[in-house]
Amino acid sequence: MHKSLSYLVRPGIVLAAGLGLALTLACGGGSVNTQNPDDTHGWTGPVCLESNLMFESRYPSVAMDATGNGLVMWQLDRGGVNEVWGRPMSSSGAWAGEGSVSSLSGSQQDVRTAVGGDGTFMFTWDLNQGSTISQVYVNRWDPVHGLSTPLNLNTGFGYYPAIAMNGVGDACVVWMELGTTYHSVLASRFNHLTGMWTAPEAVSTTTTAHAAWPTVGMDNSGNVAVLWAESTDLTNGPFSLEMAVYRAGHGWTATFGIQAGAGHADTYYSLAMTAAGAQVAWSESTDGGSTYQVYSRRYTASDNTLSAYTRISPTGVNAFEPTVALDTQGNAILAWSQGATSQTAATYLYASSYTNFGGWQATPGLAVQATGGLGAPKVAMNASGTAFLVWLHFDGSFYRVAGTRYLPGSGWGDVGFIQTATSNSAYSPDVAVGANGQALASWYQKDAAGLRHIYANRYR
Repeated sequence: MHKSLSYLVRPGIVLAAGLGLALTLACGGGSVNTQNPDDTHGWTGPVCLESNLMFESRYPSVAMDATGNGLVMWQLDRGGVNEVWGRPMSSSGAWAGEGSVSSLSGSQQDVRTAVGGDGTFMFTWDLNQGSTISQVYVNRWDPVHGLSTPLNLNTGFGYYPAIAMNGVGDACVVWMELGTTYHSVLASRFNHLTGMWTAPEAVSTTTTAHAAWPTVGMDNSGNVAVLWAESTDLTNGPFSLEMAVYRAGHGWTATFGIQAGAGHADTYYSLAMTAAGAQVAWSESTDGGSTYQVYSRRYTASDNTLSAYTRISPTGVNAFEPTVALDTQGNAILAWSQGATSQTAATYLYASSYTNFGGWQATPGLAVQATGGLGAPKVAMNASGTAFLVWLHFDGSFYRVAGTRYLPGSGWGDVGFIQTATSNSAYSPDVAVGANGQALASWYQKDAAGLRHIYANRYR
């Protein structure tokens, strides 16, 4: 399994504590840099989302609706017991108070969030109660009704959930279910018309290997695509990549392989789904693990077909950490980190765009170099094709969060840091973009005392 900066990405109602209370924040980390040169569009400046600096927080997950309302969820470590916290932002950029979203006992982590076209935010996480049980939960929040009640989706041992929503408010949660011999991938789907979740459904079908670390996408018709890794050894591999699709009106398809060949797949892969289909990106080695290249292909639900794979990165170098986004017309952005030769460390960031009339760019439209290293790229795109890309960029002393915007017809804009200079590195950036072209990015970084806290920056 390839070593890279992607390891920084991994992998009752408690309203009294927040999610509705205004707070004044006092995190450390340097002065605010607006990076908003025309006072109309630009990053408004990083803010710390936590008021209690006694505990550490990690792994933010971000969603933004069509009007610019945003939600950041994260994992707070309260002395060895994790809790799930969140903080909403209005479309004007005003932050409400942060707070815990569950009074359940046990350690809660692996939170992921998404938003539907109806403005409802949902988030999922797993609750571990020692060796007896680990359950997958889901909850919902919207700016009008606030926070709902957590719902348990499974009865066994569930870990590493992922969630997707569509434009009408349907949702799907997938997770890794531990088995006696091998682990499997399960799913539960939410219907916005009935307000009900399905019982857990088996997605993976193998009985001779582990199925692990699923990711999921969903379109407005209710079609769902799930991508995961399989191996008999989840520590050392080798890994294959498998996919299954729920076709509305037809049920789950058989599992089919995604890889370009019989080589070793990396465990960093990406999936995006809209009405145009499901775009998959992954990193794979065909020479026994010496070098990895980035590939992509697309699934179309209407005719249940999978395109031929396309190699996006050049041969002879290590390319990894792919992240992909897709608009409703079928245009895509794929970004990845890459070494100068076959070296392990990434010193370049590339992004290539795909259009329906021209296919993939012959030469990446974005190329960024950081001699000290970079990684953990994350791209998000709205329905009309506006995209934002964030990543970790070494500034000579520490890793900081950098970002840039992509506009259809114009290409990539200026590259710059969206995090102010600090005395410690940043980790785990995430980004979301609204239909109005606004964006919200989040990450965690250490303060002067060495404790990690959640930060965010809004693009307006």
